[in-house]
Amino acid sequence: MSYEIIDLEQRSDEWHRFRKKHIGASEAPIIMKESPWKTPRDLWMEKLDLCQKPAYKSKAMQRGVDMEEEARQKYMQMTGIHVCPLVARSCEYPFMIASYDGVSDDKRKIVEIKCPGEKDHNKAKNSEIPKKYIYQLVQQMLVLDVDSVDYFSYRDPNDVALLHLTRDEVKSEIKKLIREEKKFWECCENLEEPELLPQDFTEKNDAEWQVAAAEYIYIKSKLKEMEELEAAARSHLISLSNGHNCEGGGIRLTKYFRKGMIDYSSIPELKSINLDKYRKDSVQSWRFVEL
Repeated sequence: MSYEIIDLEQRSDEWHRFRKKHIGASEAPIIMKESPWKTPRDLWMEKLDLCQKPAYKSKAMQRGVDMEEEARQKYMQMTGIHVCPLVARSCEYPFMIASYDGVSDDKRKIVEIKCPGEKDHNKAKNSEIPKKYIYQLVQQMLVLDVDSVDYFSYRDPNDVALLHLTRDEVKSEIKKLIREEKKFWECCENLEEPELLPQDFTEKNDAEWQVAAAEYIYIKSKLKEMEELEAAARSHLISLSNGHNCEGGGIRLTKYFRKGMIDYSSIPELKSINLDKYRKDSVQSWRFVEL
């Protein structure tokens, strides 16, 4: 079996803790930069508990939760297929999980239920799955290793749309998703930020910011000039010392020696040891880049 069934109730505290340590199917669009709500960095911050923001749930999101069971019953009535919610983890890609709205008893049929706004629902009625959900469906197929998934768009019992997505239709997307999720998970494990998007920056045009930014750029340019002058003066004094310890003119110049740095990566005995447990806590800092 290429997957593991996880005995968790969706939206429970235990489920939330489990999701924190994995990449859920609903998070796949974020990593693939298709989400209108979050960026990969937002998700990275959440996974590492670096973000103190409470989880956001809009009225539309709550509506989807409230109507899910009603929609699931309608889907079963239409298709004659009995489905239940399920949580599963991929064995081939252990960081990859999916929390399903509905899976058949034989685990070969899955359905993703959406109770969307009018715009997304109309797309479904016109045989189009909104792009922001495609990678979620791709991951759902990957985790349970099935060949297709149903997309069920539900507004009310008399206004529904049922679409079908197969693996053959998303072959290239499957490869991209696996590659990008591996990269993202490595970022989580190594505390390395994923690529930043324009949405990760707040545009600042107020006068106070502009003045402070101009002051910073000016001071930094002057520091660079002084550092270059200091390096030149150091080199000149060292050449004048003729290799001797010297003092005069208010300075003392001393030659000293120190041990070379240890290259820990070249120590064979350490290759099988996880050194991360000896690592100190991460430190927050700021990076300045002139545009």
